Amino acid sequence: HEPLRRCLGDFEQQLFAQAERARQHVQQQDLYGSRQRVLQDRTQFEHRFIIKLAEAFNALEEADPAAPASTDAAGKKPWQSLELLDPVEQELTIAVDQLGARGETRHSSVLYELGYRLAVLVGMPPLEGARLPLGPHALTLAFHEASAGLQLPLAHQLLLLQSFDQWLIHSLAPLYDNIN
Repeated sequence: HEPLRRCLGDFEQQLFAQAERARQHVQQQDLYGSRQRVLQDRTQFEHRFIIKLAEAFNALEEADPAAPASTDAAGKKPWQSLELLDPVEQELTIAVDQLGARGETRHSSVLYELGYRLAVLVGMPPLEGARLPLGPHALTLAFHEASAGLQLPLAHQLLLLQSFDQWLIHSLAPLYDNIN
């Protein structure tokens, strides 16, 4: 909880500093509005984040590596459907994926051990990448999904992800060492 609180506190301070330096009234109001949402929704945000992490652990029980690819209601595989791409969602998805990949590279040796330990506990093949519930990919995805409730503009969401990288992803090594 403490690194998450520091992350949100740092993000709130960055928003305040940017608002003080803003030259346009509208930009300043957007920054103050985002800061206010973070201050008001901090407890609910932490709760949503923990729930998303619990869902990642619960997905281990439901996942069957030998199961065939999923299909939608029309019987088509997900990659066969076409839809327009939202540029904001695409940019956020890319940022979340990059953040998870950097974190995985940064903590690769302890993640390797953790993936094997958790796999033995749940009786599955070694867990890695997004399938590892406490890995950087899963943590970043849970953080991103929890932050959706804040309804921040794209620039503020990216700033929040940078703060998450600085305060949580960088400080994961001691947590992984303790778990291992």
